[in-house]
Amino acid sequence: CGQKFIKKVSVSHKGDIPFKAFYGCTGIADATISNEGNIGESAFEGSMTSGNAVLKVSNKGIIGAKAFYGCKGIAGATISNEGNIGESAFNGCASLKTATLGDKVTSLGAYAFSGCSSLQGFVIPNSVESIGAYAFSGCSAMNSIRMGTGVTKIDNYTFQDCSALTDMNIGSNVE
Repeated sequence: CGQKFIKKVSVSHKGDIPFKAFYGCTGIADATISNEGNIGESAFEGSMTSGNAVLKVSNKGIIGAKAFYGCKGIAGATISNEGNIGESAFNGCASLKTATLGDKVTSLGAYAFSGCSSLQGFVIPNSVESIGAYAFSGCSAMNSIRMGTGVTKIDNYTFQDCSALTDMNIGSNVE
């Protein structure tokens, strides 16, 4: 894309958002995605780089690998997809302070929120069963995390370099 003039994106259709569809659209400040398909790999990678961008996702499919990778301007995200959040989906979203997950998210891929250095607290809903390696690594401002009872697997180095983390609640079903 490479365009700065696209400020708002609203997607509501029955198909998938394809690979790199909005790649590099740096001017996006507001994105609402409500489709019945998947968000493809790198669909918004490198976009939403300025300001206090707001992201709302409520799709019926997965969020692909690197879907929002490097979107440095996202300050808040509401994520209500059905299925998994792919590997590095939000990796490097350095301005992301709050992220709310819906109760149909089933897994967080490796590096899913890695490098989200402004992310403060995080609640993982009961629907999430597994958390991938390095999922929250480098979330240096995160001071608390609450895990739902559905989590059974936490991979290696999930909370590496979470230097502010002082309050963690891990469910009893983790193996």
